[in-house]
Amino acid sequence: LKTEEASKQVEDNATVKESELLVTMRVNLESEREEKVKDLRSTLTKEDVSSEEKNAAYEEIKYITDLSSKESAIEAKIKKEFGIDSFVNIDNNKVKVTAIKEEHDINLANNIMRTIQNEFENKVSISIKFEK
Repeated sequence: LKTEEASKQVEDNATVKESELLVTMRVNLESEREEKVKDLRSTLTKEDVSSEEKNAAYEEIKYITDLSSKESAIEAKIKKEFGIDSFVNIDNNKVKVTAIKEEHDINLANNIMRTIQNEFENKVSISIKFEK
């Protein structure tokens, strides 16, 4: 019984460590984007900025918001379909995925790539990195 409890504790600690990596990645990306949105919002409130520049700033804010939503949706889909925690970062037509898994699995990576590609109308470049 003691061995089972110790094993469970090790698993719990590993889960916490895995989550910390993904949380750190998310926080860094969110901070970067929040700073960008803050700058864009200041553009919207300036009086000496043209309406074209304000429209462009508004569209960029909308794009960043949509991007974050899409990344979260893909992370949820990976969790649901493959049971893997992940971090997804979309930058133009490049999708970078960090997935928490003990070992690299080419078949799993291919299946995840197909699942992600189905979320996009156009072809995107997808890279998957497995972390322990």
